Amino acid sequence: MNKKGPVFAGFFNGGKMKYFIGVDAGTSGIKVVVFNADGKICGSGYHECSVLTPQPGWVEQDPRVLWEACRSAVKMAISNCGTKV
Repeated sequence: MNKKGPVFAGFFNGGKMKYFIGVDAGTSGIKVVVFNADGKICGSGYHECSVLTPQPGWVEQDPRVLWEACRSAVKMAISNCGTKV
């Protein structure tokens, strides 16, 4: 979780918000959790992210790698729900 906290997004289905997604982008990976409107976890996903160390004491990440990891983790979390989201 970053200093601002996780990012949440919701899915509208039939005019009502039925599912919410929380995304935690950490240094080593992206974790995504899908919740239903009752707060029950429906599915989760995780995708590891590589880090670059161009010199001692430095750590960098490629934003394209982070984006693809996020997309992968979201797809995994939704597919693990076992219901159409």
